[in-house]
Amino acid sequence: MKKRLVAAIAGILLTGAAHAGPVYVMRHLERDAGKDPSLNATGAKHAEELARWFRQVRPKAIFVTPFKRAQETAAPLAKRLRITPVTYDPAKPEAMLAQAKATKGPVLIVGHSNTVPKIVEALGGPAGPDLADTDYGRIWIVQDGKVTVAELGKRQRLVFSYPAVVAGVAHAEIDDQRKTDHRGHIGVEAALPAHVFEP
Repeated sequence: MKKRLVAAIAGILLTGAAHAGPVYVMRHLERDAGKDPSLNATGAKHAEELARWFRQVRPKAIFVTPFKRAQETAAPLAKRLRITPVTYDPAKPEAMLAQAKATKGPVLIVGHSNTVPKIVEALGGPAGPDLADTDYGRIWIVQDGKVTVAELGKRQRLVFSYPAVVAGVAHAEIDDQRKTDHRGHIGVEAALPAHVFEP
């Protein structure tokens, strides 16, 4: 099922002109417990930080799921930019990705622990497992055939980067001493949890 979803999304991304700006993909921020919860105090604080994180980059569109935690993650940024986020179905992201690709300029996509890895993979990132429940604040940036991962609260913006491949994604093999992969494409500037690189 996952392979079919990724293949369908990849087909969309391979058609038409290349996206003119970076695509930012992230999970919603820290939430309360319960069904369709809002962000907790930490998540709300980090949502404000997210708006500041985009000081030098102005997304032209923001895509969020119908859930409160996703919408509240993007709300401060959307308010600052005076744009209305577009709601998409996380189970059927193809139309959203086509719309994001057609947008001229940077785009932010807010998803969930079990959808962000699939979206990143379809955009050219590594195939990875669902995010852990404690994984918050990481932002995948896809542009010009490369993927960069950054984190909120990190003074050093770049975590790692590598060529983006839409079909047949190669898994990175990190060598912290040489700071390259087996093809010499990865520059590691900060540590990431090992599960990011697992198949």
